[in-house]
Amino acid sequence: MLKHAIGCVGVFVALAGLGSAEPAFGQAGGTTPKFAFVNAERLLRETPGASEADSVFQREFAQWQAQLSAWADTLQRLIAEFDRQQITLTPEAKERRQQEIRQRQTQYQQLEADLTRRAEQRRGELLSPITRRILDMVEQVRREGNYTVIFTAQALVAADTALDLTDEVLARLKAHAQTSGRRN
Repeated sequence: MLKHAIGCVGVFVALAGLGSAEPAFGQAGGTTPKFAFVNAERLLRETPGASEADSVFQREFAQWQAQLSAWADTLQRLIAEFDRQQITLTPEAKERRQQEIRQRQTQYQQLEADLTRRAEQRRGELLSPITRRILDMVEQVRREGNYTVIFTAQALVAADTALDLTDEVLARLKAHAQTSGRRN
């Protein structure tokens, strides 16, 4: 939610800044600003190669989740066993078991943090070439269409759907993927 709010503020600031520069656009030789937007989530979802990258990520993530789940199960069993046996344990044995549980909890938290970091890194590796193609194509459409700014739809409060370039960008990405596939 905060990310969305910051995005909206950025759009309003950008529009306010362009609005204050408007007299310069109207001067001799200047141009009228031209705006459009794209649905970034849809582009990421529908760009050729995106679903394959997501499938790879989901398979790898499922393996990491299984590893983490196995650790959690082991930790839960250890705690349950301690709870059942703690009445019969000597104070020293009780302290050793509690220490072992704390160590396992720390190891679990470290594993969880490591797997989260690895998952984020892997997702970035898989999506990076797709994101680069999307950004390059949006920039190409911006240049060819003489757009001053192309925003993401996620940051807009309201806009004329005629300004949505998502379908055009997707069509170009798909055409590019087909021609690239034939050359390879």
